[in-house]
Amino acid sequence: MPPKKAAGRGTAGTLAPTIDFVEPTPERLSAGDPEGLLAGDYREGELFEGADLSEYDLAGCSFLECRFDAVTLTEAELRGSRFIESVFVSTFAQSLKAARTTWRDVRFESPAGVRPNSSTANWIRFTCTAERSTTSTCAAPA
Repeated sequence: MPPKKAAGRGTAGTLAPTIDFVEPTPERLSAGDPEGLLAGDYREGELFEGADLSEYDLAGCSFLECRFDAVTLTEAELRGSRFIESVFVSTFAQSLKAARTTWRDVRFESPAGVRPNSSTANWIRFTCTAERSTTSTCAAPA
């Protein structure tokens, strides 16, 4: 085994580990109870389908490996919430209250009016795809 080269300033050095995003598919998830969501909840591996969460108080919630299919989130209070390795499909939100939120490895597919817009949100590897050309926009703040 050849000796390792010492990493100096201005060189590539040690590479950060990469983890492939494994999309939470409906078959792998348990049914989530949207009516039972409360501020500060911790949810992992749940599927939320067709729920209207408009104006819900979801402040401080953590959603890990969750999927939101055709969910409405208009004016939902998401302050301080975390969305990790989650997927939003055909989700609608006229606006989000998303100050101090974390979005890591989150994917929006076929967005139906999602406009995440919070200058204090933490966006890491945020992607947005649309199957067809739509008037919706979906972009992480710069």
